[in-house]
Amino acid sequence: VSDQTQRGGGELDLRILDDSRKPWTIIEALRISDGKKREWNEHLNKLVGRYNTNGLPVLYLLTYVDATPAGFDQIWTDYQSHIPEKDTESYACVRDSHVDLNSNGPRYVQAAKYRYACGSLTTTVYHIFARIPLQNE
Repeated sequence: VSDQTQRGGGELDLRILDDSRKPWTIIEALRISDGKKREWNEHLNKLVGRYNTNGLPVLYLLTYVDATPAGFDQIWTDYQSHIPEKDTESYACVRDSHVDLNSNGPRYVQAAKYRYACGSLTTTVYHIFARIPLQNE
């Protein structure tokens, strides 16, 4: 595991290597407190484009959400509409590739996966949203 290393124009949060020390996956994380999508879009662009120089087939975007329970539900709902419409700088979200991964898991950890394509390369991104309780809760 390589943590917070300098890679291609920013800091890569977490790179996981396999037993032979080859890159296996990348995890990019951010923290949001509202439904604004600019910072989230930037992190998705970095994850899929700038940091994925090896063309890894599976990546993870972990979003920590500072929100009330109702606020978290609204932010997750908004992002579920936004994700399939958001292409990155070099990859296009594959339409109808959404898979909801929230069968019976915790309510305030939501996940979905989408595929992104650039030419013949397809990368699956797991989008994970985890609620962080507000300090006054």
